[in-house]
Amino acid sequence: GSEFQPAGGELRIIELGWLGTRTLIVGGLAEYLAGVPVDAAGLSALAVVYAAQPKPTDARHVVTVTDRAEQIHLARVPARVDLAILSPLDAVEVDGAPFVSPGPAAGLLAQYRRPREAQRAFRFAGPRSMAGAPVGDPVIRALASLPLTGDERSPIRGDVSRLATLAYAASGPMRIPIDTGAAFFGVSSEVNRKRWLNAALVFDSLILHDERTGRWVTLGRAESNGRTVNLSAPEWWHGKGDGAAWRLSGGLFRRLTGKRAAGGVAGFHAGLERTIAGLEAHLSWGPSAGKGKGGRIQDALRPVRPGGAGPRQWIPWRAVLLLAGEPVPFDAPAQSTWGRRYRRRVDALVELGYHVPTHDGAARAGDTIELVRVVDGRGRGQEAGLFVRSSARFCAARADLVWTRLPAARVFEGGA
Repeated sequence: GSEFQPAGGELRIIELGWLGTRTLIVGGLAEYLAGVPVDAAGLSALAVVYAAQPKPTDARHVVTVTDRAEQIHLARVPARVDLAILSPLDAVEVDGAPFVSPGPAAGLLAQYRRPREAQRAFRFAGPRSMAGAPVGDPVIRALASLPLTGDERSPIRGDVSRLATLAYAASGPMRIPIDTGAAFFGVSSEVNRKRWLNAALVFDSLILHDERTGRWVTLGRAESNGRTVNLSAPEWWHGKGDGAAWRLSGGLFRRLTGKRAAGGVAGFHAGLERTIAGLEAHLSWGPSAGKGKGGRIQDALRPVRPGGAGPRQWIPWRAVLLLAGEPVPFDAPAQSTWGRRYRRRVDALVELGYHVPTHDGAARAGDTIELVRVVDGRGRGQEAGLFVRSSARFCAARADLVWTRLPAARVFEGGA
């Protein structure tokens, strides 16, 4: 017969041909199976258990959204992931020491997003409300050994963001060998194997806590034995319903290349990934007409003319970094470290083809966002920043919403 190994015990399926039936031999799962009824779709307890088991990447798909012409493939990113990864976070300190939660969450470092003047004046990378309640200052808990803040050259937040996109796009739990996971960040090397395991470790530890209501949610699962990672979205994720609001992102298939920069190429590319993701989120979580055909499509994702790109939006330079999840001070001068970091990223985006050659042209990168104009801020009374718009492909995919399934192995080809 056939055999597989679920978490918590052994389940063997043995076909007894002379009886014309099948018998289950269960070890460690008997009580669980007894409590799993046949569901509304007619699936047996065995089918329910089997469907929940991590499968190899060649047995899984990623659920994507594209346009009718299939010019671009996008994945869904939950609002909760944007709030956790793209919010400017600061470590909470109590009496000068990092705050560590007592009890079962011991060892997890609490982090939160301070309400800054710049954030009150400018939308952050997330919705203003979820399930009818305003979004306050989210508390994020992550492993203290791998902090999400403190060194913006670290690739960890960008890596976790991309790993989370994969987890929520997958058709079910995936069993991913470490070498395959390393290819998700480039080639299978010792450095990328460590990046893969670190990203999985942090993703598995992320908790989003709402102090107003006391509610908390786990953001992902990534169990590892050092050789493989069992990656999956949490049980609350079904792509619909309260708390499951989502936007579209091109990050799953984005491949950034370029020169090594300060902090190493991994950290620089992860910062670019967060910057593009933040601009995507800013356009995607904006207001919509709310009525008529396509009334739920955000204004920034509606083409100015049929088949074209969306309207351009002005984003000051500090807000570009805020949208990438970096707590830039409200009064940071243009010649500060923050200003230099902003200019390096914009230069890289232009080099990678995100700048449109003319107002009516399309950016060479063919991604979700385009830089219509880069304002250097050198003119009298002028502020540095970007005019950004959603690409024609992004607008078309949001309007058409053609759901497709691609082999999961596709996302590991070529790396990032």
